[in-house]
This record gives sequence, structure tokens and C-alpha cells, in this order.
Amino acid sequence: LIERAFPGVPWIFIYREPVEVMASHRRRKGGQVIPGVLQPEIFGMKLAKVSQMSPDEYCARVLAGFCEAALSYSDRENGLLINYRQLPEAVLDEIATHFKQTFSESDLARLGSAGQLDAKNPFMPFEDDSVKKQSEATQEMRQLTTQLLEPLYAQLEAKRQGR
Repeated sequence: LIERAFPGVPWIFIYREPVEVMASHRRRKGGQVIPGVLQPEIFGMKLAKVSQMSPDEYCARVLAGFCEAALSYSDRENGLLINYRQLPEAVLDEIATHFKQTFSESDLARLGSAGQLDAKNPFMPFEDDSVKKQSEATQEMRQLTTQLLEPLYAQLEAKRQGR
């Protein structure tokens, strides 16, 4: 949709280890993974089927849809794939280059300060929560991730690394 509305505009797709994303949505759902917020047909699902899915399955299928869309457009020059683990360092090199940006010393200081804060709650300091999210994953989340998201994550990694 964004590519059709703004052809050629640079974009990035930031992705993360799938179980961690699922755990994050379990803690605090983003609007995109709440049934009814987005039309399920966008993700190749029928409304009747959505009502039969668990919240985790719906979340995994929506996330898979986003990953598939990113992969389908990732060969274009205006797209950039970034793994969450590359942040915040990637902002100063790959992302800045992609958007043709340079930073002044004051910009760098502000970026450094912003990188110390939690993106979802900028009043709190950033804390790496990967291990905690891994431990919170349910068996269903792990099965859905293995089935629907890990293959896409591997493809995103391969594309990002130029393999």
C-alpha cells in the first residue's frame, strides 16, 4: 500500500526474532494484530476463519503478511531490511545512507539520547528484553512461529545479508 501511494520513496522494514515479536504483542497488542482493525483480506484471510483463530494465531498470520510484503518489495532500491539487533548502530550508517542523511554533532547527541530510551515508553530507559520475551513464549506461540514466521525470518536475513 505504501509503495503504491508513494512509489520510489525510501523505506525500511525492521524485523525481529519472531518469538520475541509474538511475546511483545502478547504483552501489549499493536492495533494491527487486533481482529477487525485491519481487513483480514489484506493478509489473505477470510473473516469467518479469523473468528475461529486464537489471538496468537491471528497475530502470527498478520506478522507473516507483513514479512511477505517486505520480502516481495525488498529487491527494489528504495527498500532496506534491518534486523532489530542492528539497532541503534544502524541508524548512523545503513539507515542514514539509505535516506541520504548526514548528522550534525547535536543531531548525533540527540540520537544517542533517544537510543537510551524505550521506544514504546520514552520515559523509561531501554532494556534488552530478548531473554525475558523468549522465556514468556507459550508452546502455541513457538509452534506458530516455527510454522509461519521462522521461514520468513530466515528469508529476510538471507536477503539482508545478500545471500
